[in-house]
Amino acid sequence: MSRKGCLLYAVLVVLAVPVPVSHLWMVTASLLPANEVLSFRRSCSRPRRSGVNYAQAFRRVPVARQVLQQSYIAATVTAGTMVVASFAGYAFARIRFRARSCSCSSSAGC
Repeated sequence: MSRKGCLLYAVLVVLAVPVPVSHLWMVTASLLPANEVLSFRRSCSRPRRSGVNYAQAFRRVPVARQVLQQSYIAATVTAGTMVVASFAGYAFARIRFRARSCSCSSSAGC
């Protein structure tokens, strides 16, 4: 590997470090009690962690209903796309029309 490649790799690694650190910070903060989340001094010796925040969030937000709604939307969109794409595929495969070669290559992304 060239010197320039190694330098680029090192810079990218240094720039990527804050991403997992911020995720770790969010997960640990979500497990803390509400009165300790915004406190300046956190207790590093014996932090009190609990899943109470998650239990409250699942009680307040109808997660099961949202999952069902999103699943319905995803299934409907997928079925509609499959129907429309099958009609288009049949047209490209069987029907002869002017500029067929241009439209086939443009729809295929070639």
